[in-house]
Amino acid sequence: MEKNLIIRFLTTEAIKTPDRPKHKDRLWDAIRKAHRDVMTGARTGNISKYAEKNKDGKDETLEYLYQEILNAKEPLSSSFLIQKLQKNDGTLEFAAIQKLVNMTLKYLIILNECEGTASVFDICEEKCDCPVDSIILERLNKINGNKHECWTKIEEPEYIKVQDEIRAYLREEYSQDTRGNIWFDFLMWKVN
Repeated sequence: MEKNLIIRFLTTEAIKTPDRPKHKDRLWDAIRKAHRDVMTGARTGNISKYAEKNKDGKDETLEYLYQEILNAKEPLSSSFLIQKLQKNDGTLEFAAIQKLVNMTLKYLIILNECEGTASVFDICEEKCDCPVDSIILERLNKINGNKHECWTKIEEPEYIKVQDEIRAYLREEYSQDTRGNIWFDFLMWKVN
């Protein structure tokens, strides 16, 4: 398959501009796509505060994240953005915050690679965590046998433990590589 066809699909369909965007730029597209990924967990009822603050076009958390990324004075990383969101609204579920931040960073990395927007989104990939969701937890369990809480219930201490396990796996399997944990997401997607 031609690389340009794959790139076009990823950047126009997978990370798609909504019909009535509040912001007509790729950053908003990435945040909205990440939000849709977070909302797959809303049906569990475990991220109800996040869902309430971001339903019916309110997009409170999304708007805040958008402004923080636009105004960032340092390279983007998971811990930097997670801390900003936690400080802004300490009532939101950690599970939703980590997924929104890490999926947004994932989509921005894809846009940087595929659209050549690296100068627009300054991301420190070495400091980007893997988005924790059911697929990642399942893959990690197959690798090391450790069971973890459902992603929609995960709190920060468990999240740190999951990231440590991912880091250990990457160091063992890819000792010459110094990429961040987000690489695990790309490696494990749709792997049996």
